[in-house]
Amino acid sequence: MDGSWSLAYQAYLGMANTVGIDRVVFTTDHPYGSMKASRQSFDRMPINANDKEKIAHLNAERLLGLGRRRAAAGQAAE
Repeated sequence: MDGSWSLAYQAYLGMANTVGIDRVVFTTDHPYGSMKASRQSFDRMPINANDKEKIAHLNAERLLGLGRRRAAAGQAAE
C-alpha cells in the first residue's frame, strides 16, 4: 500500500467502526483534492462490493432521499 491509500483506508476503517457503514459516504475535498485520485484510491481499497456500493452512492441516496425520487420518476413514466 502506498501512503495515501493506506491513510485513506485507515480513515475508512475508523469511520465504519465508529459510526457504522450505513453512515459513510464517498467524498473529496473539491477543489483542493482530485476526484480522479480519490476515486482511484477508493476503487483499490479492500472493501466488499456491498459496502463499496453503499459508500459510493447508496448511503447518500438514502440519506438525501434521492433514491425515492428516482423510483417515483420511473413509476410516473410507466
